[in-house]
Amino acid sequence: SIIDARNPSAALLGRIREAKRDGAGMAFTQVRSHDVEKFIEENGLDETAAQHLRLECEEVQLVVLRRGSIIDARNPAAVVIGRIRDAKKDGGGGG
Repeated sequence: SIIDARNPSAALLGRIREAKRDGAGMAFTQVRSHDVEKFIEENGLDETAAQHLRLECEEVQLVVLRRGSIIDARNPAAVVIGRIRDAKKDGGGGG
């Protein structure tokens, strides 16, 4: 508990930093279609990138979503395609 910490603010910031580093920003272990659709909408993906993400297996979708928001990316579609490629290369594609 951070209540007992000497500096609760610093303890909380440390936990946030660790969570971001460990990819805990998205704590789910399975992706539902509404998670994918929410990600697509919130990040302004074009239809081509959205369709690529929708068609991927759940493992790849999870890797892409866990990496977080791309709302500030200059080309969100390219970022998603790159994340899909990386997920498959790193074994998230199941084959």
